[in-house]
Amino acid sequence: MRTIPRTGLGTGDRAGTSVGPPAFGGAQLRYLVECDAGIVGAFGFGPPAFHLAGRDQWIGWSLPAREQNRGQVIGLSRFLIRSGLRVRNLASQCYGLVLRQVAGDWQARHGVRPVLVETYVDRERHDGRSLGTAGAEVWARPEASDPTHRNEPSVDEKESGRWLRAFQAGSQRARQMPQTQVVICGDREADIYELYDQIQAAPKNVHLLVRGQHDRCLSDGTRLLATLTGRPLGGELAVAVPRRAGRPARTATLELRWQEVELRPPAVALKKSWPALKVWAVLARETGVPAGAEGITWLLLTTWPATTLKMARRLVRWYSLRWGIKCWHKVLKVVCGVERRQMKSASALERALALDMIIASRVLLLTRLGRQHPDLPAELCYTLHGRCV
Repeated sequence: MRTIPRTGLGTGDRAGTSVGPPAFGGAQLRYLVECDAGIVGAFGFGPPAFHLAGRDQWIGWSLPAREQNRGQVIGLSRFLIRSGLRVRNLASQCYGLVLRQVAGDWQARHGVRPVLVETYVDRERHDGRSLGTAGAEVWARPEASDPTHRNEPSVDEKESGRWLRAFQAGSQRARQMPQTQVVICGDREADIYELYDQIQAAPKNVHLLVRGQHDRCLSDGTRLLATLTGRPLGGELAVAVPRRAGRPARTATLELRWQEVELRPPAVALKKSWPALKVWAVLARETGVPAGAEGITWLLLTTWPATTLKMARRLVRWYSLRWGIKCWHKVLKVVCGVERRQMKSASALERALALDMIIASRVLLLTRLGRQHPDLPAELCYTLHGRCV
């Protein structure tokens, strides 16, 4: 990354620096906000949303008008304040400084003077788009072991130990951003008592969301599934089930029941002396399953309080986003062909896999964009050099 000549962001001790070239395609402009003590924050501006009902309704333009004038709108893609700063109205001051300058800088850089800057915060909708890979582990499954001795090794020596390492990596990220709630999601293989025990020493902004595999014993002597099934119906949720294995897509209706429960520790070795743990359990079970279709039954265990129907629905939707990880692994295997690679050394294979992970994320993103918005221009995703290649 190179730095172009510094330009002022206004009078006083703050100044801005435009930074380029951009990491992604499309028109970009970036700023660093500085004071005498150093860098305070950063801004990133880029292309506006291609089409967005809320914005278009607010502006009131027609489809032809939007196509003609969208270039005069720019999007605020990033706004960061350095952690640890506690200055009254700091964000407002930074906004004021950059907004007084960005129109002229954008025109000088891209030849168009913007008249509107758009930025949005939508806490109700999450489309599951991957923001990147926070951590990855290369792991090879050993030869089959004797299942009669599966409880003898420590969890760190087992295959399930990777869930604890992933949780610790997520906790480390959460400590770096204490104002952000981090939800660590796992499939049925993550339903291990050791993982729930980790939450006791985790940062307060870390939460678990795991699909249950075991019908666990509760502290009152009952079973988890029986307890949830006996609960009154809390509400319903309609979910779209994509087509797969020759089965057509359909809309499934899930009945939701939830309750806070206290899990009894497994009666195995030293775990028998471990304390009981409280978690929230959500049972989502499909009704009216079509003939020949496999009904959906999800048992979710979470440390996020599921006190309302709205929260129970949100937890189910959050878990459904995990399907994107399955799709990413499929791209790694089918498109990138990681299982067919032949390398002379493990280190060479790891380097190739690192590139494959980036390629798979990009392919998956472009595939989804192509399905949802087939008319998107290529310059939104590729630079001029990338399009030429």
